[in-house]
Amino acid sequence: MASLTLKSINNTLRGWTLVAIIFFIALFSLGAVIYRDYGLSVDDPIQRYFGKVNYLYIVKGDQSLMNIGGGRYYGPIFEILLYSVTTSPDVDQMYYTRHLFTYFTFVTGVFVFYLLIRKILKKDWLALAGGLALVLSPRIFADAFYNTKDIPFMVAFIFAMYTLIRYLDQPSIKNILLHALTCAFLIDIRIPGLAIVVITIGFLVMDLLFNRRKSSQLMILGVSQILIYIVACTGLVIIFWPNLWHDPIGQFMAAFKEMSHYPLDATVLFKGTYVSTFNLPITYIPTWITISTPLVFMAGFGAGLVSSAGEIFFLPGRVFDREKRNMLIILVWFFLPLFMVIILKSTLYNAWRQMFFIYPALILIALQGLRGLIKVINRLPQARIGHFFLAGVIMIGMIDPVSFMIRNHPNQNVYFNRLAGTNLVQAKSLYEMDYWGVSCNAALVFILKSDLDAHIYVYSDNNSVNNNSLLLPGAQHERLIFTKDINQAKYFVGGYQYHPQDYPYPNEVFNVSVDGAKLTSVFKLR
Repeated sequence: MASLTLKSINNTLRGWTLVAIIFFIALFSLGAVIYRDYGLSVDDPIQRYFGKVNYLYIVKGDQSLMNIGGGRYYGPIFEILLYSVTTSPDVDQMYYTRHLFTYFTFVTGVFVFYLLIRKILKKDWLALAGGLALVLSPRIFADAFYNTKDIPFMVAFIFAMYTLIRYLDQPSIKNILLHALTCAFLIDIRIPGLAIVVITIGFLVMDLLFNRRKSSQLMILGVSQILIYIVACTGLVIIFWPNLWHDPIGQFMAAFKEMSHYPLDATVLFKGTYVSTFNLPITYIPTWITISTPLVFMAGFGAGLVSSAGEIFFLPGRVFDREKRNMLIILVWFFLPLFMVIILKSTLYNAWRQMFFIYPALILIALQGLRGLIKVINRLPQARIGHFFLAGVIMIGMIDPVSFMIRNHPNQNVYFNRLAGTNLVQAKSLYEMDYWGVSCNAALVFILKSDLDAHIYVYSDNNSVNNNSLLLPGAQHERLIFTKDINQAKYFVGGYQYHPQDYPYPNEVFNVSVDGAKLTSVFKLR
C-alpha cells in the first residue's frame, strides 16, 4: 500500500513537471510569434543609446559616456547586454530583436518565479498558478516586450529573492556569492535595487539572532558570510557599472541622489487632474496597483494578508522558522519598497511601472491567500463543493484579464479593472493610457498602406510617432517626412497621453482604440 501511494505521488510530480515544461515551451514560442506586433516605446532609442555608450566605453575606451549628463546614472548592465546582442544593420530588425530578447528575459524570470514559489509554498500546482498569474497580468505581459527598464528589474528582483531564500535554507560561501551576484546585477539595472541589500542584511542578522546564537562557531561563520556578501556585492556593482570605475563612491552617491529624486518636472493624469511629479499624493502607487491589477488577484492579496498574519503570529513554532521567515520575506518585499518611495518622496510617473518589481510579491501573497482558503474549505463537511465553488470563482475572475489580452492585442498595456471606472472611456478621462506611445506604430503602418505618395508629410504632437518610424523597413521609413509645420503636413497623428479630449480635426481616417477608448488617431488634413 505504501509503495502504491509513493508511486502515485511520483506520477503526480512527473505530471506537474511535464505541464511546467509544456507551459514554458509555449511561452517562448508565443513570444517568437508575436514579438513584431508591438510598437516602439518612447524610451527605446535613448535606452539603446545608453547601452551603446557604455558598451563602447568598455570595448574601445570611447569617452562619450562621460559627456551624456544624467544618462550616466542609469543602471547600464541590461542595456549593455542588449546592445551587444542586437547589432543588426537593419534598424527595424535590431529593435525587434531587442523586444524579443527582453521578452525572453521575462520568461526566464517567470521560470525562476516558478522555482521560488515551489521553494516557499511546496506545491507544484501553486507554482504553475503563480507563473501563469504573472503572464496573465495584462500590463506586465505587454511591457515584457518593450520595457527594458522595469521588466528586467522585476526579473532581477525575482532572482535576488530566490537566491536569498536559497542561501537561508542552505548557508554556504557559494550561495552567498551567488546572491551577491544577483543583487549587484539588480542594483546595476536600477538604483532602487539597493532595497535588496537592506532586506538581505536584515534577514541575515535575524538568522544569526534566531538560528545561530547558541553556537559561537555558527555565529562567526554567519558574520563572516555577511561581510563576504557586502564586499562581493559592492565589488560586483562597480565592475558591472562602467561610470563607477573612475570614482566609485562619488559617482554612486551622485547616481543615488539623481535617481531617488529624479529631476523630471512633468505632470501625470491622476483621478482626472494633472498633478506634478514633484507633488504626487501618497495614494498614487496604491491606487494604480488597485485599479490596474486583475480583481481576482487583489481579492487573493487581501486573503493572503489575513492568512500570512495568522500564520506568523498565531501558529505554533519559532518566530523565525522556515515557513514564517519566508512569509516575512514576501511581506517585506512588497511593503518595504512601497514605504521607501513614500518616505523618500521619490519621483514617480507613467502609472506604477517603476514599482512592477513588487508585483511578484503581490502574487505570492495572493497564492498564500488561496492556500489559506483551501485549508479552511478542507475543514468543511462538504469540502468538495467548496473546492468547486472556489475554482469557479477564480475562473470567472480570470475571464476579464484574459479576454482583454486576447481582444485587445497588442495593446494590453492599457488594462484597467472595474475600479478605475465603469468602462475604459471613463478611465481614459481619469488616468494615463498609452504613456509608452507604442500604439503609434499602427498609425504609421496605416498611412503607408493607404497612401501611395512617394513622400508623405506627417505632423504630430507626440515624439513616439517619429520613434515608431524606426520599426519600418528602410524604403517605407524614407517615404515618411516628419514636419514641424502643420500647414505642410498631409496627416496629423495624435496620441492621447496628455490629450484625453478629442482633437479638433474633422477628418479622422484611422484610430487605435481599446474598448472604445482612443489611444492614437490619424487625421487627413488635405
